[in-house]
Amino acid sequence: MQSPELFACLSKERKENLLGTLLFRPSIYERLYYEEEMVRKQIVCYEEFLQIVRNPQIRAAAPEIDFEFEEFSANSYLSLVDEYLYWNKVPGDILLRLKKAAEDALAYARENKNFRQNEETLLGTLHTIQGYLGEISISEMLDTYVNWMNGADPTQYDWMNVENNLLPMLYTFWLCEARPEWTDTCRLFLLEGQRKSFECIKNSRDKGAYECMQRFTSYIMNSYIELDGGIPFRHYYEKFARSLFNEEFDLIRLHPQMGYELLNKWDSTRPCADCLDAATDSVGRAYSSSKNFADMLADLRCNAGRMFNPDLVQLFVSKISCRLLTSRIIRLCESRDCCTCLHGLIRNIAHGANTS
Repeated sequence: MQSPELFACLSKERKENLLGTLLFRPSIYERLYYEEEMVRKQIVCYEEFLQIVRNPQIRAAAPEIDFEFEEFSANSYLSLVDEYLYWNKVPGDILLRLKKAAEDALAYARENKNFRQNEETLLGTLHTIQGYLGEISISEMLDTYVNWMNGADPTQYDWMNVENNLLPMLYTFWLCEARPEWTDTCRLFLLEGQRKSFECIKNSRDKGAYECMQRFTSYIMNSYIELDGGIPFRHYYEKFARSLFNEEFDLIRLHPQMGYELLNKWDSTRPCADCLDAATDSVGRAYSSSKNFADMLADLRCNAGRMFNPDLVQLFVSKISCRLLTSRIIRLCESRDCCTCLHGLIRNIAHGANTS
């Protein structure tokens, strides 16, 4: 984009494609955790894009392009960098830059009603940033979130509606995770947010919406808060499932402890994790002794279809499956540093396979 003359020679479609590529360049620095350096790199990318679309020579080279809208898009996306702050202690200059972007985007939205983002979305983003800055109270921020979610269509799965249905609740999860003292204040909003988000997720499988939902379901898995009277975490992961990619299956095989730690975070899923851990932990625990393979197998059979997936139970029942599983795990352990509890699983399964 350093040559307005070359830019002018492109077709409208290619100009729009080039601008789109530049607009989404900051996404390479997005992270599922807070890292100040990555946030600053996102901001720099958006600033560079804004310089381009504000350049009078570039605008003159493409009069058919709506550069005011391109500028709005950049400000809108820049303000949404707040998604990657997770209620950490963020430097003031970052928050003020995001606030300015949110204000500019909101001003455009109020002057131009025929565009793809509603005012509640932008106001919710602005008030989130102001919440970080301490310019508004948490209660005021939650009031905005109510309007934000109410403005979303729970039956539509374009990226905008998915964000509007789920982001307010996720922002509140992150707030309560970082500052547990606010959980009681957020309780009523979270209960309603869980209900609405669950309906959105529950129906998404029939809408072919996995691609735009996966980022948010990852957030939910990491930060969900179970509340008395709310929806158990178990209901979420039971409703949103699909076949695993090969790479994902490799990760699952290599990191069984991750599954245990995840399930063990919530009351509704803790029995699954506890039963398997008790069965495979040969080190012993103060409140629960380890089980041999026969005891574990009886427990699995008894609770197949209730606590445990019956297809997975069948893997342990089958002699062939046990032998295959044993040999594969042994090969993995010989090549990688696996966790201690996995060695207990190997010994138990090997014993069961050889004696059953």
